[in-house]
Amino acid sequence: MKRIALLVVLTVLSTSAPAAQIEFGDMSCGAYVSKLGALAESNMQAASTLLVWMYGYGAGVSGGTMFDQEGFERFSRGLAEHCLDNVEMPILDAARVIGGR
Repeated sequence: MKRIALLVVLTVLSTSAPAAQIEFGDMSCGAYVSKLGALAESNMQAASTLLVWMYGYGAGVSGGTMFDQEGFERFSRGLAEHCLDNVEMPILDAARVIGGR
């Protein structure tokens, strides 16, 4: 029963918003902060997904395998602060820097 409920929730969440693709390969920190801000105003679920994706990327490139709520919050704040100070830096480079701390 729990499995069915989980599948229903995942199906609803995955179909509740139009599909979007974001190319991070050439995105700058400044563009990331702008995108995150726009999403936070229009679609908080998409903004949250973006933050979780970036945390996972940062953890993955640093070899981490655990999701840590406090670590996620530190990473998200640290990435935003780093990006505001380094708007031209590629976002994936910034995620590597912050994820490696």
